[in-house]
Amino acid sequence: MAAHCLKTLLRTCMKRQTTVSFGLSCIRIPKRNFLSTTYGNTKHWKKFNDIDGDLLRDMSSTCLFIDRCSERNYPFTSLTMDKMVRTIEDREDIDTSMYYLYKFRHSDACYFLRPWTMHIWFSKCIEHDAKDLALKALDETAHYGLFPDDVAFNMFLWDCLKNESHEMAFKVASHMFLLERLDSKLSQSLCLMTILKRLKITKDSAEAVTLPEFQSLAEKRNFGGICLRLGQLMDIRNIEMLGFGIVGAIEKENSIRSVYQNPWAPLSWEKGYFERGLRLMGSEGTPVPRDVINILLEVVKDTEELINLLNDKISTLESEKLISEDNFLDKLNENLASLIPEAEKDEQVAYENTIAKWVDEYKELCDIEKQIDVENTIEREKYFKSKKISETAKRMAIEQLGYWELLKSDDDNKDIPPHLRDDFVKGSTSDVQIERRRDTDEIYFYPIQSVAEQ
Repeated sequence: MAAHCLKTLLRTCMKRQTTVSFGLSCIRIPKRNFLSTTYGNTKHWKKFNDIDGDLLRDMSSTCLFIDRCSERNYPFTSLTMDKMVRTIEDREDIDTSMYYLYKFRHSDACYFLRPWTMHIWFSKCIEHDAKDLALKALDETAHYGLFPDDVAFNMFLWDCLKNESHEMAFKVASHMFLLERLDSKLSQSLCLMTILKRLKITKDSAEAVTLPEFQSLAEKRNFGGICLRLGQLMDIRNIEMLGFGIVGAIEKENSIRSVYQNPWAPLSWEKGYFERGLRLMGSEGTPVPRDVINILLEVVKDTEELINLLNDKISTLESEKLISEDNFLDKLNENLASLIPEAEKDEQVAYENTIAKWVDEYKELCDIEKQIDVENTIEREKYFKSKKISETAKRMAIEQLGYWELLKSDDDNKDIPPHLRDDFVKGSTSDVQIERRRDTDEIYFYPIQSVAEQ
């Protein structure tokens, strides 16, 4: 009974963000500021097994099939890759799967790795504590071809934040920025939380928020680019100013190419980032928080030109009484907690619809693959039956005529379709064959033809 009352009290306090006292001890129960445990889970995933659950083999069997196809130079489809990914059971399997993902990426079918396959693979990485392998795949997208959807990105970022892996969380947020995957409101909130956590890590004894120590210029550029993009998307002017300041300092200290090209980033090549940030400060009579100004002063401390420009702007703001002493960054962090649940709810609905479409597409692809396999089997049986009759008749004629040198056979596999060859691997087909049987008006589903038609 006492345990039940305690659970009820804790649940009530979590909803109200209150403080619970037990004698001399005091426990603060904060409002939830992460995703719920149900995010990313959906009943539709079970329908994938309803489609081909009886055909799923263990991962080693699927990998052996891929090896046999590769050794004999026969194609294997994205559906085979999907079956391999869905049978991953531990971290070792994930490590093994990366070899086959690399092999598929460098095959003729590299365009066709399905979005749900990528989603499942990243989910498996999170489930089996292989986030380092997931990050490696993101760092080397050219080699592995894994581009996660918004939900997979959010689940990855959420898991990093939940486990206080702030360095890894920032790397994930950087990939979201570089791949331009910040349109989702939930993605924006999680990335902004990552930025604020990164700032909080470097608080000194005076509790003043400072910039983190960046390992490279690209890392600093990504930090500023994320702030700039999030400020624009979420209409948070102070975060946008911070982004303009950091990117503008990089432009002045290096060059504009360091902003958008070396290495590449989705930022404008128009010069004058710092000046645009200064114009934004105090515009429309909006006060600028002191903690944001302090960060900007730290950003420009090594560039005398920018120090003078910023100090002149600060003097103007002080004369106009447009500097606020409010702790803007801490308040922003608290407000994010109220934005996440609503954004999660909206995205979960869209996610359910996306999964339903994936299930329909997967069923269509499986049906076509089965149809091709049946047709190949029937044609193969007819071909070898006819071939056996022809070879028997040929041998009988040679024996009667005595032309034994004619028994030497030529390369029979030279001019016949792959599925009629002696060494054909049953089940081998190509994504191009499958897509040709679909409605080719859908550009997304047939990228090779789409590019050719343009």
